Amino acid sequence: MSTNSPSPLEVPTVATATTPRLHPSRRRRRRVLTALGGSAVVALAAAAVSFASIPDSSGVIHGCYDNNAWAHTLRVIDTAKTSRCPRGTTSLNWNQTGPQGPAGSQGAAGARGATGPQGATGAQGPAGPQGATGAQGATGPQGPAGNQGPAGNQGPAGNQGPAGPQYAASGIVVGNGTFQALTESPGVNVTVTHNSTGQWTFNATGLGNGCPVPALTSASPAVTYITSGSCGGGTVSIGVASSDGQDDAWSFTIVGVQTGATGATAASASTHRITIGR
Repeated sequence: MSTNSPSPLEVPTVATATTPRLHPSRRRRRRVLTALGGSAVVALAAAAVSFASIPDSSGVIHGCYDNNAWAHTLRVIDTAKTSRCPRGTTSLNWNQTGPQGPAGSQGAAGARGATGPQGATGAQGPAGPQGATGAQGATGPQGPAGNQGPAGNQGPAGNQGPAGPQYAASGIVVGNGTFQALTESPGVNVTVTHNSTGQWTFNATGLGNGCPVPALTSASPAVTYITSGSCGGGTVSIGVASSDGQDDAWSFTIVGVQTGATGATAASASTHRITIGR
């Protein structure tokens, strides 16, 4: 063993260079440059952070997982600068927002809200089809009589109607059965027959289609009356007598009627018996 080798307990002496002392003005200049250098590093770091794209524009975070058994580290990468993971790592991507969870159960119904204000009236809809006619209602009670209305104006006079048919005769008969005077309507025929003292037969035809009976008036205090006879179809035949049995003068008036039947119908009208007496 060489005698120049140091012993285990000896610590070799290391020569050190003496650091030269700087002038105070130079020390201040070094501090300023050091501060400026630190500010530049901070500014560059901030610029790098501000341009980072983590997560990317789709909200996805990209990372690289180290496959080494002893490392197992995960490093987040900026895909705007690095498009793929280095060899020996596996790409892992995930979103900041998790997947949509299942819908929750139906909540309890809330309290009824206050009624809103009345809405504006809508536009008028088209008219609906005509409905079926309803059943006839029951007749209502009789209402009270109304007040008498004012009299209306006098209407114009109507046209003159045609003259109606006239069936009449009148005359005075003396005791022997002759006429002292006789008036007959056209178509009317009157005859008087003296049967005996105070007895006569009076006949008349053409007096319409009814049953005319003459009115008799005595010219003396005695009464002239109809004893019996018949009439019908505008024809009359009666017996006349004087109450005192004398041939007293008497007068008659007879008026016939036309009830609408003419011709054969009038001729076939019923005959009525006349019995008067005094």
